[in-house]
Amino acid sequence: MTRPLVALLGILLLPLAARGETLRPLPAVLHVHSTFSTGDLPLDRLVMEARARGLEAVLLSENYLLRVEYGLWPFRAATRVVHEEPSVLSRGVEAYLAQVSEVRRRFPEMLIVPGVEVIPHYHWTGSPLTGDLTHHDLQKNLLVFGITDPADLKRLPSTGNPYLARRTVGSLVEALPGLSCSRGSGSSSSSGGASCGSEGSRSWSAGAAGSRARRWSSSASSRWSGRFPSPRTR
Repeated sequence: MTRPLVALLGILLLPLAARGETLRPLPAVLHVHSTFSTGDLPLDRLVMEARARGLEAVLLSENYLLRVEYGLWPFRAATRVVHEEPSVLSRGVEAYLAQVSEVRRRFPEMLIVPGVEVIPHYHWTGSPLTGDLTHHDLQKNLLVFGITDPADLKRLPSTGNPYLARRTVGSLVEALPGLSCSRGSGSSSSSGGASCGSEGSRSWSAGAAGSRARRWSSSASSRWSGRFPSPRTR
């Protein structure tokens, strides 16, 4: 019985051996951002730079959603402050995958793998009222590679993902001041009163000075609006 068993195992292992002969080490660069999110070079330039350095594969990790927001409970919608930079969700999942497909067509000799860097969760401690507001875990991220279906890519677990948004009773309570403002928006500057329309939420552009690479934690703090004291990063 020993010989037949060995023969059977050899037959079963033949596909693995054949597959192993076709595999070889592939020099690659991992965790790369292009100008589609927060990188300094467009994707085609990145691929050309990688090829010039003898690399054969580029594994992209464009920022999935770079958005941090804070609002005072229980009326977060009326007091919300937002910091956002370019990302796959903000610029469009379909546009990202289309760009990858186009660059793949132009460089068939290179392996280009679409990927995203996901912030699954962050949280705040402290308060803007006491000057110790601090956000945590913005760099405890997930790298996800190889998803080419737009519907699947839109539904990755990330704080603030609009495709996973759920409306609750708490959401209605937080939105009440904003609803009140919209109903009374007819009487604003003419009566000398302050309008609360666009002041409830404030955002920043992504064109800050300095390198775009890995600047997230510092810019989120340094460019925080004067509406609240600047938060700390941990």
